[in-house]
Amino acid sequence: MENYTDNNIGDHGMDDLRDKFEDEIRHSYHDLSEKLPKPPSNAFSRIRDNIKAEEKQQQDSHYQSIFSRIFEFINIKIMRPKIGWAVAGIQFAVIMFFFFSPPVSEMNNFQTLSVNTLPGKSVEINIVFKENAMQKDIRQLLNHSDAIIINGPTENGLYIIKVSQGHDLAIRLQTIRNSKIVKFAGARY
Repeated sequence: MENYTDNNIGDHGMDDLRDKFEDEIRHSYHDLSEKLPKPPSNAFSRIRDNIKAEEKQQQDSHYQSIFSRIFEFINIKIMRPKIGWAVAGIQFAVIMFFFFSPPVSEMNNFQTLSVNTLPGKSVEINIVFKENAMQKDIRQLLNHSDAIIINGPTENGLYIIKVSQGHDLAIRLQTIRNSKIVKFAGARY
């Protein structure tokens, strides 16, 4: 029994020691809490406002993610196909242009507004005008003879003219040769 009593007394002493230690710790916390400054009176409302701000930010990001998902859906399902069809349309137009355009051999031939052509058959004549011939006299002779200049002048003053063939070709050629402004006129071979 003695053994039981010694153990009981030893345990009881330890309990007292623990209780005493816990009391000292409580006292020191109590002293410490009295020395600490008191929280401001609006601390709770500030914490509540911070929580509400965080909740609002989370909702905004949620709404923003919904809008971004909607925009992404519109972009993927509506806009991209339109752009694809537009590119396909342009490609189709380019292909049709090349398909219906004239061959390259015809494209290399061109005519300017100054191309001198006469309807029907014509005869080319070499002609040299006198140095004192006026431009208006040359124009008048060519208009009356139904002729046009197709080349010239060269360094020697040689022009090549075309005269349309007709039943009066010989008369027109003789009129050109007999003109007072013509130095030389002869058929071109």
